[in-house]
Amino acid sequence: MSASKRKNSQQSIETLLNTVICLYIKQNLSHQKTPLKELMNRFEKEIIITAIDLTNGHQKTAAAFLGLNTTTLNEKIKRYGIDCSHQKGHLLMEKLEKKMKMIEQ
Repeated sequence: MSASKRKNSQQSIETLLNTVICLYIKQNLSHQKTPLKELMNRFEKEIIITAIDLTNGHQKTAAAFLGLNTTTLNEKIKRYGIDCSHQKGHLLMEKLEKKMKMIEQ
């Protein structure tokens, strides 16, 4: 992967993650109080799922984007119960739009 393509991919991840985080905060602030640690765990799980989606299920690439080694990413995947086989090939924008609609309701 070229440096410019990787930079564009990282910017896409950052933009999507910012959107997901803002939506999560909006949802949590409007409906319930959630302890910070629990909220951070939810963010981390969403960030990992997003990175896996954006890399089409390539965990090694997702780990590199997240600044993690592959072993650490795999430990987090297990901890959060993320099923990576269902992450491959998903259309992230459709998932994000669905989340936004749920929050707006």
